[in-house]
Amino acid sequence: LAPALGNALEVAVCMEVLSGNRDAAPRLTELTLALGAQLLDLAGVSDGAARLDAALSSGAAMTAFAAMIAALGGPPDMADDWHTHLPMAPIVGDVTASTAGHITAINGEALGLIVVGMGGGRRVETDQIDPAVGLGNVVMLGDKIERGQPLATIHARTEDDAEAAALAVRKAVTIGA
Repeated sequence: LAPALGNALEVAVCMEVLSGNRDAAPRLTELTLALGAQLLDLAGVSDGAARLDAALSSGAAMTAFAAMIAALGGPPDMADDWHTHLPMAPIVGDVTASTAGHITAINGEALGLIVVGMGGGRRVETDQIDPAVGLGNVVMLGDKIERGQPLATIHARTEDDAEAAALAVRKAVTIGA
């Protein structure tokens, strides 16, 4: 639903949407608003879709979310300065398409396992999670792509992890005619 995999990267996409940037994840925004409207309808709240749309557009959704974070002991300036509160990986770079065409298949499980391999998820219960690593700006199924255009942005802890992730992303994303 969102063009990111990995803890901080996924939170960043959500914060972008809450900040009013619906283009950060249009499918996620659409689905969230639709499900939220259904929940409000079930709770007997009329005009749920319009209310949610207004809360997102006006900034009220971000204000409410930031207040919850602060009430739970998080940073009090999350609404205005959320970028500084998310961890960032030291190695950031694009993995590019080796050919032009359209994205005809994406192996989502493989992308998830790439993030796990960089430390962004657990293989066993005792594994520590690195919230900074992951994949951002991942292409979407059906996208037209040119040779050299990014398929995804890799956020890694080490150069070795970044190189392994780049090879795996190229295998996970199929470019066809």
